[in-house]
Amino acid sequence: MQAEAMTVIVRQEVSTAPSEHSIWTSVRDETTFRQAAVDLALTTGECPWDADIGLPPLPEAPHINDYIHVPQPQPERQENYILSEEIEHRLANDFALIAASREAVFSVTAACIEERADASGHLAGLKLWLAANEGVSEELKDSLTDIWACLSDYTSEADTLDKLFTKIVRLNRLRIYQRIRKAVGHPPIFREKGRTRTNPDDKLFRAFSRMLKSHTKGSSQRLTKRGHEFVRRGLALNVKLLDLLERLSVEEIEHSSDNVLRQLEDISRECFNVTTEGGKLSFKHLLVESGLDARIWLKSKYVGEVDKIGVYWRIARSLFRIHGHISRGRPQTLPSVTLEIEGVRPYVSVTKEPSIQGLQWSGCERTIV
Repeated sequence: MQAEAMTVIVRQEVSTAPSEHSIWTSVRDETTFRQAAVDLALTTGECPWDADIGLPPLPEAPHINDYIHVPQPQPERQENYILSEEIEHRLANDFALIAASREAVFSVTAACIEERADASGHLAGLKLWLAANEGVSEELKDSLTDIWACLSDYTSEADTLDKLFTKIVRLNRLRIYQRIRKAVGHPPIFREKGRTRTNPDDKLFRAFSRMLKSHTKGSSQRLTKRGHEFVRRGLALNVKLLDLLERLSVEEIEHSSDNVLRQLEDISRECFNVTTEGGKLSFKHLLVESGLDARIWLKSKYVGEVDKIGVYWRIARSLFRIHGHISRGRPQTLPSVTLEIEGVRPYVSVTKEPSIQGLQWSGCERTIV
């Protein structure tokens, strides 16, 4: 009787460059940092993308645990911090996004949260560290502080959430308006001033229409019932976005009357409902449940903006719940948790080279849908 062949599983060793040529060496200057970023992009064939997309790995892709050991979070962290890491991460992400209230790359912000405890170990306040390419203005600090303070003036859930959302939309009204324009295919505002626009405004309509013929790569699965409903909501939203752009000018958005803010709030809620079914599913999971290829549609230039417009309503709900979590069980004798905002001076670039621009590289082509 012939013995069955045994499969021997051998852990693969990390294959990387010698230390003197490794891109993971300490950053000594900007040129070194830039060269490391270029080398990484050329080696992996991929450019940086939204870190929060969280795309699932390809079926044939090796698992990280096949290569290296990933240490688990240390249990003693809870002894040093009052809030969980998840809450800190969500707060930092939410504040970073609503702080990026200006158009173009100069609005990109980074944020981190620092906890402040009193002598009794209770959370006394939070310090929000903000960094932005153009710096952090006092006006922005005041707006974010006002948004947080609004949560302490609790009247009812509906009223408090409504006031909070209005403040978020007022701060981000121009950014939301620009995202609406981008969703339907209009150019940035600063490129269109004084010009006659020739761009077609059917980009979002065409994207949702293509979903009807789309299917998951490597699968015969077609659009599901949930997917058809998703497309129906998207096409209806497209009509509302175009109508809003016809009715509201940039000047009206800048003036930010109560009527204008209410229209932007309604659009944000509508977008949230389109891409998450009212918060039941994340956009990523909705795409999967709809029978669509999430790897393609999460990178959609137009549909992606719809999800981003809806994020402002999601953030209002998120901040409301987090503040409620912090306040729940807190002794009534203690004052409300304060928010202090500190701006970090941005790094001023001293060189423009090396750069990935203009280089030939074997990266995957991004599908624009």
